[in-house]
Formats: sequence, C-alpha cells, structure tokens
Amino acid sequence: MTRKPQSNFVKDRELFDLVRSATGFVLTPTEVDDLLAAGVERDRLCGLLHGYRKGGEAAAVVDEALRPILAKRQTTDAQSSRSGDAGAWGEKLRIFARNAALVVESSETSAGEPTLSFDAAVSAGRDGRDFCWDKKLVFQLSAAELSIFACVVLGLLTSAEFKNHGAAHDKVMSVEHQGSNLFIKVQQRNRPLCAVPVDPAQAFELSALACRRLAAANRLSVPAVVALLGRTTARMAAAQSGGPAA
Repeated sequence: MTRKPQSNFVKDRELFDLVRSATGFVLTPTEVDDLLAAGVERDRLCGLLHGYRKGGEAAAVVDEALRPILAKRQTTDAQSSRSGDAGAWGEKLRIFARNAALVVESSETSAGEPTLSFDAAVSAGRDGRDFCWDKKLVFQLSAAELSIFACVVLGLLTSAEFKNHGAAHDKVMSVEHQGSNLFIKVQQRNRPLCAVPVDPAQAFELSALACRRLAAANRLSVPAVVALLGRTTARMAAAQSGGPAA
C-alpha cells in the first residue's frame, strides 16, 4: 500500500498545534487535510481555535468540523481490537540505567482491568549491569491512575504521583515529563529509591504501551484514547492540581 505524502503535516504545523492545544486532538496528516476540507476557511478556523476554550460559536464551529474526524476514528475501534492494537497481556518494556532498572509489563488488576505493572530494582554494583531483582519493588497502577500516567508520558501533563500503594500503604511512584526525557521514581518506606530516566525512544514505547492498555480497558482505538486523554483527563487533572496542562 502506498503511503500518502506527509508534507501537509509540516506545512500546516500551526494548525496542528492549535488543534492540539485548544481541543486535545492530536491529528494525523490525513486528518489535517480532512479538517481543511471541512468547509471552514483556514484563517477563520485558526481564529476560532484561539477562542475555542471560551465556548460559544467558536467552540461550536470547531466541534462540528472535528465531528466527522472523531466519528471516522471510532469506526476503527473493532478493527484495532482484532488486529492486536490493544496490546497483549504480559507485553514488557525493559529500561536500564546506571543506578536502577525498570521492567514495565502489561497486566490486569485484581478486578480484571487492563493496566501496567512496574518491577523496579536498584543496581547491584557500579557498572549498571547487575540489579537486585530478588529485592525488587513491584508497583501496579490502578485503572484510574493509568489514564493520568498516560497523560504524562504523552506530554499532556508535566508530572503525576501515585501514593498509598501496598499492604502498608507506603509505596509511591512518580513520573515527570522533563522535556528531553521522562523520569520515573518508585519507592517504599525503608527501601532504596529506584530512579530511572527514560530516553525519547523508550518514552515512545512506554506511551504506546500505556495507550494500548487503555484501549483494551475501554474498547477504543489508540487514536481515540489519545484524543480523549487530551480533551478530558489532562484538562481536568490540571485544573484539580491548579497547574496548566502541558
């Protein structure tokens, strides 16, 4: 199958950025083309996007232009699920640093909800080759926490902290989007801190894994998950914390 050229994606970067910041939608090159063909003149559309968050006519016109794009995405949900888009249980990502290592794995909560689990271990020496896996910390995100985690790794939120895990409610995991990399920390009272930087290539794999688990949990396609995270979860979480979404 011949791929469509993606030059319009670069040419209309301003429009792409405006849609993302105003609505939370992350458009593909083809969807940028579809939006431009929706019948709203480009300069007017950009102006409406600037005023989108104020509601009123601007929001109504933009929502109407985006409606067929979202509808098209939703039609791929069943196909994505059948093709393995939701990610398999047990899928793993291994991240190694000098002082600690992390294994991120697709798992399920005790209620059978798709999520991610984290095995964290500190280094057993100075060379960063051996790790204390026999003393690893195990941390599993709840179904609700998974969406917040995904927002951070996607850059929709700058950071998040997940507390009160474990039998003694003393396990904590935090994730921070530092621009050039992610930084994940897993800790428990009276245990060594496991802190692992995540480079851009691994951050891509981690964000894809998180979105696949959310897709499995909610019976959505991955593009629909990303759109909904930006449009709802990231905005609301930022408002609750008193800070801006990324």
